[in-house]
Amino acid sequence: MQYVMIASSIFSGLSQIQQASAQKSAYQYQAKVAEASASREALNYEIRATETLKKLRAANSANVARGFAGGVLGTEGSSLAIRDVNDRVAGVDYMRDIDNAALSLTMGQAQAKQLTSAGDIAFSSGVMGGLGTIGTGIYKYSTLGSEPAKKETKTT
Repeated sequence: MQYVMIASSIFSGLSQIQQASAQKSAYQYQAKVAEASASREALNYEIRATETLKKLRAANSANVARGFAGGVLGTEGSSLAIRDVNDRVAGVDYMRDIDNAALSLTMGQAQAKQLTSAGDIAFSSGVMGGLGTIGTGIYKYSTLGSEPAKKETKTT
């Protein structure tokens, strides 16, 4: 019966080590998902920034055409003032989207690093726990067959 208990301790320790490895892999997968999600979010911000520039170009082109159609230069005077306002407003939106894209990537990388560290810690602690359990089993094996400690009795 003692051999079964010893074998059980050793197999339990090995199982803990294997579980630690699986847990680390799960954290690594989550880290990759976090990075991919951040990249997708950053790409969406970049697409919005590009759309802002397309709308700006369309608005400014329409403004110039409207000026020329009205018999004035479309690149001077009130047409120029309207274009300047459009440029400023679109510039703010564009830069916000570009900044958000960079921030998304940074946050995704930070989350990935946290998850990777969590995986490393889970693996280390799992291996240590498993080795401790294996060590207990080995100690039990080494004590098999040895005589139990005798109690000394004093005679007075």
